Amino acid sequence: MSVDEEGKCPVDRMLVVTIFSMMLVTGFAFVALQSGTLYDPPEIDDQQSNEITIEGVRRVIPASAGDDYVDSEFVVTYGHATNPPPDGMGNNDTADATTLVEDSYSSSNWYYLLRQETFTGKPAGWTDSEISYYSGGFHETGFFAGYLYCSDVNTAAYNSVRFTLNIGGSWTDAWVYVLFWNGTDFSLVGNFTSGTATDQTFTSSDPIYQRADFKVQVYYGGFDGSDSFDATDWRIEGRNTTTYSAFQTTYLFTGVDFDTYSVEELHVDYTAGATADESLQFRLETGDTTPDALVYNSDGQSDFILDIHDFLNGPECYLQIRDTDRNEQTGSSWSIDRLFIRLIGHPPTVEGPPIASGLVDGTHALAQYNPVSVTFNVSDPEGYQNIEFVELGLADNQSGTDHFTLTYSQSNDSFAVGLNPEYVDLLSTNCSVVTLGTSITLTFVFRTTFPCGHIDNVTYRVSVTDIDGLSSGSVSYPGGWTIESRLALVGGLAIDDDVGTPERGPVDASLSVSGTLCYLGFPNAHPNASLEIALECENVTGSPWMSSDYDAADGTFTIMAQADNEVGKDTYSLSARIAGVNYLQGQSEATYITDGILCQDISSPSYIVDSSKTGYLNVSLCYAYDGAPVVAGSFWLEDLLLT
Repeated sequence: MSVDEEGKCPVDRMLVVTIFSMMLVTGFAFVALQSGTLYDPPEIDDQQSNEITIEGVRRVIPASAGDDYVDSEFVVTYGHATNPPPDGMGNNDTADATTLVEDSYSSSNWYYLLRQETFTGKPAGWTDSEISYYSGGFHETGFFAGYLYCSDVNTAAYNSVRFTLNIGGSWTDAWVYVLFWNGTDFSLVGNFTSGTATDQTFTSSDPIYQRADFKVQVYYGGFDGSDSFDATDWRIEGRNTTTYSAFQTTYLFTGVDFDTYSVEELHVDYTAGATADESLQFRLETGDTTPDALVYNSDGQSDFILDIHDFLNGPECYLQIRDTDRNEQTGSSWSIDRLFIRLIGHPPTVEGPPIASGLVDGTHALAQYNPVSVTFNVSDPEGYQNIEFVELGLADNQSGTDHFTLTYSQSNDSFAVGLNPEYVDLLSTNCSVVTLGTSITLTFVFRTTFPCGHIDNVTYRVSVTDIDGLSSGSVSYPGGWTIESRLALVGGLAIDDDVGTPERGPVDASLSVSGTLCYLGFPNAHPNASLEIALECENVTGSPWMSSDYDAADGTFTIMAQADNEVGKDTYSLSARIAGVNYLQGQSEATYITDGILCQDISSPSYIVDSSKTGYLNVSLCYAYDGAPVVAGSFWLEDLLLT
């Protein structure tokens, strides 16, 4: 049976018209109070934890006796793997990589497009005839036939449509139909069954119902006054069927020796150079074949090591690996070299604080001066041979930041500088290693350099790592000594112009400038004869002048400089440079006056002097710069030299 958009069955057209006439005569009215709610399709909410990515240099740790590899694929839910365990996942160091591959699947999801749960009246935009509303539902009115249909619903984007109505009642030799709008008229889809109120559903995948103006009509007919129905919760849904790619497999570890080792870790080593365009989730539980504890979110290509001590409490361990994006349609893959549970014994330890020797006055290391020896012990309960790497850092006591680090590698039996090699000179041939039982005694011998800077109260930071990758962590100890990298001028600068007045002299005079350099607060002189000692005066041509006779034994030096070519007062500044950096602290300047002598007055006590007799003149002289009395020097009066 079909009806047109006005909702009238052809066989009952005359009857319905009569009913409408009765409605007009009696003044019967309907009140529309509540409209239905349109629902947008919800987005898929795939719950994930915050991702932690450990990136860096790929590190493959050799397998140890305590390692436990994957025994088998326990459940393959989605996707597949090439070279799966036990042959794959790295149970030996030469096995081929295992590739995890997504496969394609179909998924159908229903979305509410309209839902009208209760009816206090005709919803806005809906159309009815001979329908009454009470007790939260809609009902027949006692007339022979009637109908109710909803406002337009857009189903064009869906593969199927579904209509559900909660309906109950009693009718005999009558009917209650469901009709779907096909664009021209309503088409019969099915009929409701009388009885106790329950959800009754009608579904169609016919493309004719996939349209922007879709609507549903409920039509009753043949009622004789004794028939009735009660309907509520009107629902229209659309379904999308999509194709997606997925991978999900649960792997089984059996016989895990979980109660023997102090360190329990999950190691995942991806194939070197392999990339991934989708991340992976790792879920791990003991004794639970469907693990749901999300322990790690991996980017699918960066190796990681995860502490699983809190999750490993039995011999059978289940690890689920799954992709994170179930909405993507292009398949992804991941390549894993090795996946195993690593079980390791106790970590190595640092045995007590380092001891320093060779310090000046027992408290200082002078830059590029005295070699310092630092000795300490490290140990491993499995024997000293199990120790792989030792690091000694020297840090500022206040900031705790390492200024430089020194390292020892047992596998290479070599000492090296780690952090900031420009801050320290490691004297490798003087370093030593003594092994005994479970311990190693190390002595690092080094000199600090000037770029290291001044450090009060050095702090040691020591760490030791064994061949299993276990580490003591960084252990700090107070050093109690200081690194000094500053120089000072002892006694100031001495300027000699060979005239007798050290603070002033003639224009363009040659100057001899001398002094003594030592470490700040110490009588010790810098031992490097190549120390650049320079004297500068910005007003004098030829500046700067360099020392060429620095004596590393006592720190003395002499610089030949030049006075200004004009009367005036000039400042001469000294610097002591290493690699272009001035390390001179405190007063390092001297002033020198470039001067001349002026005649202020000349007189004679006699007005007549016999030319054959000897007489004398009174001459008043002063310095040209400031008019001060002359204390040294000479002055020519015509051809007479006055001194």
